[in-house]
Amino acid sequence: MQPDFYFNTKKEKDSILRQIVTEGLATYLATKILGVSDGDALWADYISDKELEKWMKLCFKEEKKLFFEFFKLIQNNESNSALFYANNPNNIREYRVGYFVGLEVIKKILNNNYASLKDLMFYDQSKFKQLILDILSN
Repeated sequence: MQPDFYFNTKKEKDSILRQIVTEGLATYLATKILGVSDGDALWADYISDKELEKWMKLCFKEEKKLFFEFFKLIQNNESNSALFYANNPNNIREYRVGYFVGLEVIKKILNNNYASLKDLMFYDQSKFKQLILDILSN
């Protein structure tokens, strides 16, 4: 719905802001359309229930730190693809934590009554950026 989120270069593709929006929305929509838990939308059956529980607890424990790290990356227009890869199960920052942050940010935007889900589909990149930075900085 928003051409601002299309990408033509690797830098645009790896934009933390773009990935938070697109992956956060996709994961959130999966929970609603499929009626699955956040954990199932994030991992499906890729990891065991025990691993999922451990990963989710660690993500929530680190949430404030993660939000600050993502805030700084967006502010500095930096990327870090490892945040969205499943490379190291011993380090959440290298084990799909970007999807967790994206989902939590989208949930907070909706829960803070900024918009309806339908409204989000029409926000341009600058509107999303401001909402996301507000959430990540709190």
